[in-house]
Amino acid sequence: MRYKDLVHINAQFQNSINIGLDLDNDSKIEHYIPTETGLSYLDYHISQILDPDGDHSSMIIAPYGKGKSHAVLVLMSLLSRTDYSNYQKLINRIRQIDVDLYKKIMEIQDRHYLPVIISNTRGTLNQSLFQALDKAIIHEGIDHLVFKTEFTYAEERILEWKNKYPDTYKKFINDLKTRHISYNHFMEEIHSFDEKALDLFKEIHKSILSGAEFICQANMDVTEYYREVAIQLLKNYKIDGLFIVFDEFTKFLESRNEETVSNDMKIIQDLAELCNNSGNMYFQMILHKPISDYATMNKNVRNAFRGIEGRVSTYYFTSTLKNSFDLIENVLEKTNKYGFFKEKRKKEFLENANKLHGIPAFLNNFEPTYIQNHIIDSCYPLHPTTAYALIRVNEKVAQNERTLFTFLAKKSTYSLPSLLNRTIADNFIRIPDIYDYFRQQFLDEKDNMMISRIAAQSLSALDLIEDKHLIELIKTIAVLQIINESDYFPCRLSVLSIALGINKDQCSKQLRLLVDKEIITIRHSGDIQFRMNMNLDINSQINNLVNTKFNKIDLVSSLDDLYVNHFYYPRVYNMINNITRFYRVEFMNEADFLGIETFESYFQSHFADGVIINIIRGENNNQEKVYDHIKDIDEMRLVAIYPKKYHDYSLMVKHYLAIEYLLKDESFIDENMLIASELTLMLNDEREHINEILEDDYSVLTGNNAVLNTYPKEEIVQITGPNSKDRVLGNILQETFNHYPGNINLELLNKNNVKGSYKNARKAVVERILNDSINLENLGTSPEDTVINCILVATEAFSENSKLKPIIDRIQDFFRKGQGEFSTLYSELMNPPYGIRKGILPIFIAIGIKEMLSSIIVYHDNHEMKLDAHFLEMVNDNPQGFSYTIDHIDSQKRAYLEKLGELFNKEVHGTGTNDYNILLSGIKNWYVLLPKFTKQMIGSDESISNRSYKQLRKYLTKPNINASQFINSDLPRIAGSEDYHEILTRINEMKENLEHYLSRYFEYLKELVNTSLGFSKGTILTQSTVLWIDKHKKLLEENVLEDYVKSFIMLCNNSKNKNEYELINQIAYYFTSLFVEDWSSDTINLFKKSLNSLVDIEVEDKPDYNLDSILLTLNGKKIQKSFKFELTESSEFIEDFIENTMEDYGDLLSNEQKISLLVKVISKYM
Repeated sequence: MRYKDLVHINAQFQNSINIGLDLDNDSKIEHYIPTETGLSYLDYHISQILDPDGDHSSMIIAPYGKGKSHAVLVLMSLLSRTDYSNYQKLINRIRQIDVDLYKKIMEIQDRHYLPVIISNTRGTLNQSLFQALDKAIIHEGIDHLVFKTEFTYAEERILEWKNKYPDTYKKFINDLKTRHISYNHFMEEIHSFDEKALDLFKEIHKSILSGAEFICQANMDVTEYYREVAIQLLKNYKIDGLFIVFDEFTKFLESRNEETVSNDMKIIQDLAELCNNSGNMYFQMILHKPISDYATMNKNVRNAFRGIEGRVSTYYFTSTLKNSFDLIENVLEKTNKYGFFKEKRKKEFLENANKLHGIPAFLNNFEPTYIQNHIIDSCYPLHPTTAYALIRVNEKVAQNERTLFTFLAKKSTYSLPSLLNRTIADNFIRIPDIYDYFRQQFLDEKDNMMISRIAAQSLSALDLIEDKHLIELIKTIAVLQIINESDYFPCRLSVLSIALGINKDQCSKQLRLLVDKEIITIRHSGDIQFRMNMNLDINSQINNLVNTKFNKIDLVSSLDDLYVNHFYYPRVYNMINNITRFYRVEFMNEADFLGIETFESYFQSHFADGVIINIIRGENNNQEKVYDHIKDIDEMRLVAIYPKKYHDYSLMVKHYLAIEYLLKDESFIDENMLIASELTLMLNDEREHINEILEDDYSVLTGNNAVLNTYPKEEIVQITGPNSKDRVLGNILQETFNHYPGNINLELLNKNNVKGSYKNARKAVVERILNDSINLENLGTSPEDTVINCILVATEAFSENSKLKPIIDRIQDFFRKGQGEFSTLYSELMNPPYGIRKGILPIFIAIGIKEMLSSIIVYHDNHEMKLDAHFLEMVNDNPQGFSYTIDHIDSQKRAYLEKLGELFNKEVHGTGTNDYNILLSGIKNWYVLLPKFTKQMIGSDESISNRSYKQLRKYLTKPNINASQFINSDLPRIAGSEDYHEILTRINEMKENLEHYLSRYFEYLKELVNTSLGFSKGTILTQSTVLWIDKHKKLLEENVLEDYVKSFIMLCNNSKNKNEYELINQIAYYFTSLFVEDWSSDTINLFKKSLNSLVDIEVEDKPDYNLDSILLTLNGKKIQKSFKFELTESSEFIEDFIENTMEDYGDLLSNEQKISLLVKVISKYM
C-alpha cells in the first residue's frame, strides 16, 4: 500500500494564490477556508474602512504559506464588488463562525473600490505605479477615464508626426533605426510608462527639431495622478475610491539601489500620506518579515524605509499553531481506505499521540483531548512533529518557490505529492523529508547566517556517514537546530526519538555513534549540536592545557567567579518584613576557615546582612571541627554550609579555564575560524555543569548539606532539612536585627541605593521635617506623599509609641554626646541590632535632630556647612568626612551675639547656629568694604600692625571659614580675651581704627606735601600749593617740565573749590597713577620720589649757564624753553628709530615736511 491510497491533495490548493491574476476567480473566493487568522485580518481591515478615523495605510507582515495572499484576495474581492451572489457559500461560512464580521461585510457591500495591484517592479517605481493604475482602470472597463501623463503626450506627438508631418516622422524613424530600436517596440515602452524610453524621446525630439525641447502640460507627480483618478472615479463613475495593494513589497526593497532608494521611498511615503489624508484611498504593503530581519538588505534601503514606518500602521498576520494544523488538514483529504488503515494501527497511533504530551510545543498549544484524539488525523501522513517542523521551517526560510503549501500541494522533487507514491514502510512521513525539500533554501539563507551554517555542517556530516538511520538522524538534528526552539521543540534525545519513531535507547546509541565520530556534541543540558570543526581534536588541546598551564589553580577564587548564586535572599523573612536582606555567598577552603578567628573585618569591607561560607571540604568529614569553630567565632551573621559528600571540583574548573584560555587565544582562533562558536558553547556547558554540582552540594534548598550557625544564642544548631533552612536563615536575621522597626512597606526607598523620583521625594520630606512643615493628612499618590504615608504615618513616627522610638532615641543620644562622626552613626544604625537601609536613614535622622536643630553645627572635611536636607543627602551618599558639634548658648552668650550683631549691622537673636553665619557674613562684608589701602597697610603701619590686626586679616581672607569657629574661637583669640565684654570692646576699637585709618593717612600726606613745599604742617593745602606755583612761576614757564609737574600745576590752579582730601587724592594720582585708596604699602615711596623731584625745581631757580634752550615760532607765537641736553642709551635707540623711519618714508615726505612733523612733536613736550 502506498500513501496515495490513503490521502490525496485537495485540488483547491494545488495552485498558489496570485492576487493580480486571481482577482476575478470566484472559485478561489468560494473555496477560501476562513481560518481564525484570516478572519482576524478581514475583521481588522474592514473595521478600518467603516471607521471614519481608521487607518488608511498599513504594512502587512506574514511569512510565506500562512494564507495571507488568499485573505488579501478575499478582502479586495469584497471591496471591488457590490454583488455578493457568487460568494454566498463563503459568506455563510463566515456567518457561522463570526456573526460580527458577517455584519461588517454586509455593511460594506454597497461600497465599491477600484483595486490597484502593484506587483511588477522590474522598472522604476513610477513606471510600476502608472502601470498598476492604468491596468486597474482598463480592468474595470472604464473607457473614457484617461489620465494624461508625459508618456501620453509623447505618444500623441509621435502620432501627430506620423499623420501630419511625414518628414519629421521619417527623421524620428531613422533615428530609432540608428539606435537599433524598432518603432513598435519603442511605442510599447512608451505605452508601458518606461522612463528610459521617455528620456530617449526627449533626446530625439530635440535632435530632429533643431534643439526644441519637448514640453507638455503634464507636470504632476505620480501620487497626484492617483489623487485625481480617485476624485474622477467618485465624481463620474460612482466608485468610492482606490484600494491599493503593493504585493511582494520586500522584493521591491531588495531590488533598490543606493541611487534610487531615497526617491523611491519618498514616493511611497507620499502615497501613504495621500491615503492617510484622503477619505477614500487605502494602501497596503505586503512584507514577509520586518525590515530589521533582512540582514543582507542594503543599509541605506533600511534607513530610507524608516521614513515610511512612521506613516503606516503595522499588522502582523500571525496564526496559531492550531490554525496551521487546520490548514494542513484541509489540504490533506483522506480516502475511504484511511479509516480501515487507522483502525488497524489504532494502538500505534495512540502511542504516538501520547508521546507528544512530552513536547512543550504540543502541550502548550493544543488541548490534551485534541492531541489524543485528532492530531494524528489532522496531518497524516505527516507525523505531527513533521507537520510542526514544516510550519516552523516555512516561517524561517520559505520563498515563493518553496513554501508550506508548495510542499503540500505542488508536485516536485521531495514534495508531499511525490512522497505519496512511496510504499508505506514507516507509518509516517518524517522530518528528514522536510530537510530534503528545503535543503537549498537552508544553504542559500542570507538573512540568518546560523541557518546556512547549520546546513553546511549537516552536509559535511552527511559526507562522513553511510548508515541510513544515522543519515536520517543528522537531517532531523539539522532541522531542529534550524528551528531553534530550545524551550518548546528542543534538539534533544526525547524529541529526536519521537520524531524518528524509534525508542530512546536506540536513538541514544545512534547519537553516541555520532559523538564518537566527532560529528555532534551533547551539551550538559541535553541539547545536541553539530561540532563546528569536525576535523580538529579540541579535547586533546584542552587536556594538554589542563595538565600544563592549569595544573595548579586557585580553586576558591575560581569557584567564586563561576558560581552564579553570589547572594542568598531569605524569602519568607523578606516577605514578612518588606525588606530585601541578603547573605553574601563565598567559598573557602576548610583549613582556611578553621584558621580565621573573627569575621569582624569581613563585614567592615563587604556590605551584607550576613555571610554564607561554602566550605570546600576534604575527603575526611570534619563537620564537627567546623561546627566547634563557629561556636568559638560566635558571630550570629556567619553561616557555614558543609556538604555531606566530598567532591573534587578542581578537574572541572581546570577544564573550564582551559576552554576559556583557548577562546581568548587569538592565534588559535585565527587558525581555526569555526572553532570560536564551538568553544563558546563548550564553555557555557561547562559553567552550567559546574553550577549544577555546586547547587546540589551547597544550595540551602537541598538536603545534601548541613547549615551551621549559632542560633539561638548560646546554642549551636545544625540545620539539615531543606524545608527548614530558609526559615532558619530568616530567623537568624530576625534575631540579629531585633531593633529593626519592622514593616516599612516601601521597597523603592527601603534599600541602600535610591534613585530617581523617590530620592527627590525623600529630600523633600526631610526638608519638611526639618522645617516643621510636615502634613500627615490628605495624602495623595505622589512619591512624596507615598514616602510620608509608608514611613511616617505607618510607623506613627511622631508619637511616643512609635515603632521608630528606639532608633530615634539612639540618634538623639548620639547627638547629645556633643560631637561625633556621621560615619559612626551610620555604621551603628546599618549594622546589628538595627540593620537600617541607607535609603530611609535621612528621614530617621531628620526626625531625631529636628528638636535640637538650632544647636547642631555640621562639617564636611572640617568645613562648616548648612544643616538642611541637601546636607543629609550628601551624608547619605558617603558618610565619611562628615561630622558635627553641639553649640551651647546661655543668656550671656546670647546677649554677646546680639551686641556683636549690632556692631556690624546684623540682626541676630542668639537662638541658633544660623546666627554665626549671619554674623560672619556681616563681619566679612564690613571687611570687604574697607579701602584696599587700609587692608594693605595692616602689618606695615604701626598703628594697625599688632597681632590682633594681623589675625583679623588672616581669618577674614581665608577662602573657607567656619562661622561658628570664627565667632566662638577666633574672635576671642583676636581680642586676646575670653570675656564677652572685653571682646566687644576690643573688636569695636579695632573696627573704628580701621574705618578711620584712611582719613588719618590723608592728614599725614597733607603734612608731607606742606613741609616739602616749605610750609607748616597745618597750612591749608589749596593755599600752600598755589603760593608755591606763584613763587616759581617764571622758572616753571621757561623750563621743559615733566608731565606730572604740568598736571600738578594745572590741578593746583583749579583747586579753589576742592577740599583738601580731594586735592591730595588727585595729587597722589598724578604722582603715582593710583588714588590713595588703591595704594599698596610701597606706593608712598613713589609718591615721595615725585614730590622730591618737584621740590628740586627750587634748586634750579638760579642762573645756570650750562643749560641749552630752544626757540620755536609757530603761527606767529614764540615759544622758548630751557633744558639740559643729555642722552642715554635709550635716547640713542629712539634716535636711530626716528632716523630709520624717516629714511623708510623719505620718498613720501619732503625735508620741509619732515621738519614740520618733528616740530609738531617737539611742541607737545614744551
